[in-house]
Amino acid sequence: MSDVEDLVAEASNELTPADSLARLGRSRNATVRRAVAANPLTPPEALGRLVRDDDQAVLSAVARNPATPAAALWTLARDNAALRGTIAGNASVPPDLLAALVADEDEDVRFWSTFNPHISDEALESLIEDPHSKVRTRAAQALQARREVQRQRDHGRPPRPDAGAEPATAAATTNPGRHCRRRVVGATAGRARRARRYLTRSCRRPGRAAQSRPVGRGPGTPRPPVTSRAQ
Repeated sequence: MSDVEDLVAEASNELTPADSLARLGRSRNATVRRAVAANPLTPPEALGRLVRDDDQAVLSAVARNPATPAAALWTLARDNAALRGTIAGNASVPPDLLAALVADEDEDVRFWSTFNPHISDEALESLIEDPHSKVRTRAAQALQARREVQRQRDHGRPPRPDAGAEPATAAATTNPGRHCRRRVVGATAGRARRARRYLTRSCRRPGRAAQSRPVGRGPGTPRPPVTSRAQ
């Protein structure tokens, strides 16, 4: 492992002492500084210094880090319009800055603000009237999920784990069988004595190809021999 790799590993480690992270944040290597900027245990003072970094990836990591202080997020939002969407999704963004981002002229910033867990119901309701459809749709989904959580709490039931998730994710969480189907594959050759059926489960997961595996046989296990009919 090279010296730079060692430093990156140290900067990424959440067990690294705060003074060491602050020192690594002054590294001349941008990759090391990015690792420091992404570490949630980096001291706020060090993150505040990194908002003046000239590497956009470092700034992006600072904008995403929940430990970044409010003043640093305000500075990034003011000086770097490309990062406002990232800042809008940061759960640690101060309320006044989040309110400003909800009203940002860029529809992408307004869109990402709807993913912030601290966005108010009033802000979501205002975004339902947004001129851009993707903002309206996402705001409506977020508000519906939030009201569903509240409804379940009012009835004394724990909220569903998929509440507020993206539609595909929610479907996979609540009903895994929706993406799965069973089928019987017959290995017959037209004779009852030679017939042998295998039950397989085909499970289609989002982003993954369908997989089939016979139940009761491990990977690589050969099929049982076919017995010939006696003459």
